[in-house]
Amino acid sequence: MEYSYTNTDLLEFPQKYQMTPFEGREFLSSYEKTRQKILDKIKNNQTVNSLSHTLKLLQKQFLIDIKSDQKIFVTSNQLSSILLRLQHQKETQQETKFIMALLKKFEIKKRIFSEYDHELKENSTDFKILTNYILLAAICAKKFQDNSNPKFLNTLLKLNDTICSQIDSINDVNNLSLIYYIINLELEYIRDLIRKTL
Repeated sequence: MEYSYTNTDLLEFPQKYQMTPFEGREFLSSYEKTRQKILDKIKNNQTVNSLSHTLKLLQKQFLIDIKSDQKIFVTSNQLSSILLRLQHQKETQQETKFIMALLKKFEIKKRIFSEYDHELKENSTDFKILTNYILLAAICAKKFQDNSNPKFLNTLLKLNDTICSQIDSINDVNNLSLIYYIINLELEYIRDLIRKTL
């Protein structure tokens, strides 16, 4: 059996995951092997930075104070700010609302756009900035770690499918380091879930 969700370009041809039946241990095994291949590929081709080092670099890259009265915002700036605040348990209620609304939008369209307005309406047609998917996946991993809400794990799996379908086009060390971290966390969460339920 093959884990087929990452075999096509999920940015161009989003997977809807509608009524997908559970296919048993063989499916889980193929999923795990597919994710492990991605981890091996990253580790073999790139120096993987520690999470703390990656977050420090991210903080330097996105030294921006997000203002609540902004009419238009750049998604990567907003997501970076939230991820960095989450690491210190300082997420605001407004940021929580933003994340929940963005998760809902991603669940429907399977795309994250480069800019949104204050009502979270797309202000751009560009949905191919992989950093946005990586940052949202890192946020979902952290949120699931903090509160075990299955919504975050479910979205994390879908985001990582999208990211894995694009892995050959990702060269940035920070992005690859974050991917390495979030896929390892995802595998840890899934293995823990399997131990508890199967």
